[in-house]
Amino acid sequence: GDSTITVPFTKIAAPVRPTAWSGNWSGTWGDNVGTVAGTLQDNGSFMFSFDFGNDQTIDFSQAGFWQVFSFSNTYYWLVNITYQEIDSVSGDVDYYGLTTLTLTSDRHGIIETPGGNLDLTKQ
Repeated sequence: GDSTITVPFTKIAAPVRPTAWSGNWSGTWGDNVGTVAGTLQDNGSFMFSFDFGNDQTIDFSQAGFWQVFSFSNTYYWLVNITYQEIDSVSGDVDYYGLTTLTLTSDRHGIIETPGGNLDLTKQ
């Protein structure tokens, strides 16, 4: 019952941490009412805090490691979230995410997420 399948592979450049993305950022997240602020470090660590105001049920922060790679003229953000805090309850996690990102200028970027785009301005 075995059958042969063909799987195409494409070699891409190794992930990097572009200096244009390193730094302190703030902005909004999708349709959520509130703000996001965070830092992407040159060494690959990151931290984002989300504050949705007093009328929202969840405020949280995440930390971990990030890298960027490109394929077919599209940039992708590879993230490993290793720590998360939700409404003052914290813990270690091990979550990997892969999403597109766009640097629209030297001070503005967009990271796409399932919860809506992080629309960020570099501080």
